[in-house]
Amino acid sequence: MIDAGETDFALLQERIEQATHEDKFLSGRTEIIDYYQDRYGANWKSHIVDALVAITGKSRNTVSREFQYDKRTGQERYKSGRVTAATREKYEKLGKTLPPYKVPKNVKGKRARVHFQGSLWFSNKRYAKDFTRTLSIEQTNALLETGAFDAIIDAYEIDPDTVESLQIDDITIDFV
Repeated sequence: MIDAGETDFALLQERIEQATHEDKFLSGRTEIIDYYQDRYGANWKSHIVDALVAITGKSRNTVSREFQYDKRTGQERYKSGRVTAATREKYEKLGKTLPPYKVPKNVKGKRARVHFQGSLWFSNKRYAKDFTRTLSIEQTNALLETGAFDAIIDAYEIDPDTVESLQIDDITIDFV
C-alpha cells in the first residue's frame, strides 16, 4: 500500500464519499416529525413549531393547532393521513433547512474517472503529476473496497509497489 499522509488519505476518502453518495433532504411530514422527535425528545413540538413559524410567517398559535389533539378524530391533527398541497410544500421547505442525509448512488458496473494533481516519490525523487485516468472495473472495485491510492497509480501504469509516497494537491472522482 502506498504511503500517504493522513490528510491526503482523508481527502481521498472524502472524494470517494462525494462520488458514491448524494445529499437528500427530508421532505415528507412524517419523516420530518420523526426527525424532530428523535432530535429534541419530549420538547420536539416547540422546536418544530418555531421552525414552521419562521418558514410560513404565520403566528405561533396558528401553527401550533396542527399539533393539537382533535376530539373529532381522536388523534393529533398532524397524524391525519390527509396532506394538502400547501402542507406538503411547507414541509418540503422545512426539510431543506435541516441537515441532509447521504444516499448511495448506483455505481455498480461503472468505471471511476480520477483526476490527480500532486506529487509522487519513487527512487528518492519527487515527480509532479497531473493526470486523468479512467480506471478499469477491477481497479474501480479495488478503489471502492480499499479506499487506497494503489488502484489510481496502477491506472497511471506505474507499479504501486515502486511508489514510496505521494502528496495530493487535488483529486476528483466521478463515474462513467
